[in-house]
Amino acid sequence: MDHNLKKSTRLRRLNRLAPQVRQIALNRPDDIEGWRISRLLRDATTPAEADEAERQFRVWEQAL
Repeated sequence: MDHNLKKSTRLRRLNRLAPQVRQIALNRPDDIEGWRISRLLRDATTPAEADEAERQFRVWEQAL
């Protein structure tokens, strides 16, 4: 049960992060990658998808 709570909280956090990433991408006309990552963050529903979205987000964030 605790694992489900953590998973749910993590997915909600990623979902809340998606619009922020999208807004940054919109302010940078050439940032298609940021837009794509915002969708990954928004659409993640499994731990594997969340891991991949967070990994790609960290790489994108470092490149800013």
